[in-house]
Parts: sequence; structure tokens; C-alpha cells
Amino acid sequence: MKNSLTRNHILETCYHCGNKGLLIEESLYLDKYYDYDEDVPILWYEDYYHVLHCPVCHGVTLLKRSTDQTMQNRDGSYDFERKILYPDISTNKRDVPKNIVSAFESAKKVEKIDSSICALSLRKVLELICKDKKAKGSKLEKQIEDLVTKNILPVTFDDACKHIRLIGNEGAHDDHLSIPKSELKTLIEFLDSIINYLYIIPAKIKRLTEIKTDNKSNN
Repeated sequence: MKNSLTRNHILETCYHCGNKGLLIEESLYLDKYYDYDEDVPILWYEDYYHVLHCPVCHGVTLLKRSTDQTMQNRDGSYDFERKILYPDISTNKRDVPKNIVSAFESAKKVEKIDSSICALSLRKVLELICKDKKAKGSKLEKQIEDLVTKNILPVTFDDACKHIRLIGNEGAHDDHLSIPKSELKTLIEFLDSIINYLYIIPAKIKRLTEIKTDNKSNN
């Protein structure tokens, strides 16, 4: 069941420009559905889709708020789970350690809000990767060198890591550092490529190999 409801204002962050304030609700749609026991509804669910308009940059945000019958509080109100569907600020990487995914998502969320914090957060993600891969060295620079020496990271990514590390250092020591948007975007792309190389691609190769092995054994 889908209904168009009344326009409103919602306190939310616009991840297009970083504005946090009252975003204009251009439209709201409700999707309600049920679990059944035979023909009897036993549990209901509601998904609210908010189309929000930023008065600063005019960017559009799609917010999803979900609740169900089990999420009712004692006072009769309901708790909601919320998720930004657009713009994409999530990192859906099932083969990547959760702490790395969480740190990377946090960095991307502040990309257009605070460039120095974003750069510092990207450096933190790199530190978590080195720790996960058991890189040796007391400093991040040495840990990256260790991964390259062991061929865990290809030489191609050495300079990419260097840029992430150095600009992250600048972000840590200068609260008012302003990093060009294009530069910050490139650092995020570098880190995304590193994560794909170290975690995503090996996992896909492993799954493909297992599928082919299973097919051969069944023939």
C-alpha cells in the first residue's frame, strides 16, 4: 500500500553540500506490508520514503525510515531505523572487515562537510587495513612499505597510500585545512581501489573457483 502524504520539513544533513538543517520535504510515500499466518495478518511493517530538497544547494536526498509492530515504545511511539538511499554514502562490502567498512563510510559522510576530518579519517582507514594485514613497522609509512615488500600491495598503490598518509597528516595538524574537492575525491577513489584489490577481488576469485570446482565434480 502506497500513499502520498503531506509535505513537511526534516532536520537532516545534506551530503551534497554538508548543510545540516531543515530540509524541505517535497514528498513522502508510505509502503505498508504484513506477515501472515495463513490468511491472518500477524505483523505489520512500514517504510517511509522522504524526498528532501536542500534550500542551500538544491540537492535532492532520499531518506528511508522503517518501523514495525515490534518497535513500539511504552508511551505508544515507535522507533525508526533510518538510511540515506541517495546520495550513496554507504559502503556495501561484505568481504571487507566491518571496522574498515564503518571507518570508510564515516570518512565519506564528512567529505563535503569537513575536508580536514575526511582526510584524517581516510588515513585512519589505511591504518586499519595495515593492522588487518599484520603489516610490520611502528609508523604507517613503514607499514605500507612492508605490505609492498611482501607483494600484498602492488607498487602501483605505494604512491596512492603516500598521498593518503601525507594529506591525512596535514588534516591532523591543521584544523582549518581546506583540501580541494577534486583532490579529496581522488583520495577516496584510491582507497576504494585498495580495498577492492585486497578484499573484494580475492573473495570473488575464490567464489568463482569454488563454483567451477563444484560444477566439475557434479559432471
